[in-house]
Amino acid sequence: MTEIKVQQADIDRAKTIRRERGIHLSDAVHAVIAIRCSAAVVTRNIKHFEKVRDLVEVRKPEELL
Repeated sequence: MTEIKVQQADIDRAKTIRRERGIHLSDAVHAVIAIRCSAAVVTRNIKHFEKVRDLVEVRKPEELL
């Protein structure tokens, strides 16, 4: 497994997304890291990421099977 470190630029961008999209900072950080790594956010809590689906792919775990 590859470890991904949160960078200050990630935090800065997440704060902007939080402010503009009205989502929790922790969710915004997950979205920003996924964007930077060209990855999807995999979660059962799709509702938390509805406001960023235009920025990052959001999938449920069972959709990957």
